[in-house]
Amino acid sequence: MSVFLMSQVASAPRPGYWWHGSAAWWPALVLLRLFVATTAVTAVFLLVRRTARTSSAQVAEAKLAERYAAGVITEDEYWERLAVLCAAPQRRA
Repeated sequence: MSVFLMSQVASAPRPGYWWHGSAAWWPALVLLRLFVATTAVTAVFLLVRRTARTSSAQVAEAKLAERYAAGVITEDEYWERLAVLCAAPQRRA
């Protein structure tokens, strides 16, 4: 019996057997996952920020067009204010 047990112990996988030796590459996988997650979060943040900025500019232009259509402002005022709206993001950045 002891020979049978000894052969079982001798044939058992040693530590790191399923890793094919050293597992020194695991930090690279952690860094890769962090990089992918950070890139995804940054992309979503920039997309939302860009969309919000675009939509607020479109709302302002629509309100300006409504005021012009209602006759509250003249054509010169409309073009002057539209130029200011279009130049506003460039001055803030």
